Amino acid sequence: MTQDDDVEQLRQERDGYRAAYEQINGEFGTMRSEREGYKNAYETIAPRYNYLRSVAAPVIREAVRTDLVGKPSIFLVTLPKSGTVFISHSLSQTLGYDHSGVLVTPTFPKNIVWEAMAADFMAGGMVSASHMQPDAENLAVLKQSGVRKIVLHVRDPRAALSSWCHFRTPYAANLGDVERISQAALPFSDAFRGRSLAEQMDGYIQSFYLPSIAWLTDWLKVTDGDRDFDVLLKTHDELLGQEAAY
Repeated sequence: MTQDDDVEQLRQERDGYRAAYEQINGEFGTMRSEREGYKNAYETIAPRYNYLRSVAAPVIREAVRTDLVGKPSIFLVTLPKSGTVFISHSLSQTLGYDHSGVLVTPTFPKNIVWEAMAADFMAGGMVSASHMQPDAENLAVLKQSGVRKIVLHVRDPRAALSSWCHFRTPYAANLGDVERISQAALPFSDAFRGRSLAEQMDGYIQSFYLPSIAWLTDWLKVTDGDRDFDVLLKTHDELLGQEAAY
């Protein structure tokens, strides 16, 4: 092998290392960009999740009453303004069950299932009512806890929107922290309170009605496609005027 051959071989090896370096360096640059993206996303969402966890600490029963042990609990998931309080308390009082509204953080449309509460729920004798969003996180916690049966109670979202608007607007000045972080509760400034009912309704369409549509759509995907859950679908129309039959 001549000296020229040696030089050419060195050039080829050098170019190979350079190409490998440039490839690796490019991958590192991509990894750095992705890391920064994930970091920014985490920093954005972490305060919200931490606040959601802090606003409604779960209330675990010290002990399940002897007569309730082993009795199947009832997991009721409802669209807001569809009779949640009436249905859940009627069931609780009729059956003599314990009642809980904090198995899920009380925020809409985004909320989080309390794992400790899910375990308490599975001990028996409890009616739990919430507006739980069926995202992957929440469904996974339910599955891990053994929750398989769900009563899903829905209402025409247009009627729920009207009820929400008339319910929320008079109390706009008194909203608490829990409601202020909910997407469905607008920042009730003086300017918002000074708007006409029609203008306020426009705001609720964005903050409540559209999330309600998404919530319903996601739940229908669960009822149609997730065979891990047995979902009993009930409607507000079935409740009206025929509470006993319901």
